[in-house]
Amino acid sequence: MVVLVVYGTPLITGRTFTDLGHFTSVLIGLACCPLTRGGDREATWNPATWLRARTHHG
Repeated sequence: MVVLVVYGTPLITGRTFTDLGHFTSVLIGLACCPLTRGGDREATWNPATWLRARTHHG
């Protein structure tokens, strides 16, 4: 979790909106990590497949 230290230290010492934004983006990225890790490939939602199924007129 070096990323938290790298982006958390300026937030504590500088306290600017840029530091807050960088730290928030790290937290959002870490929170989305479980969404991007695929365990079962069949259960993974593919937006292209979903769109093709909705727009297929045949």
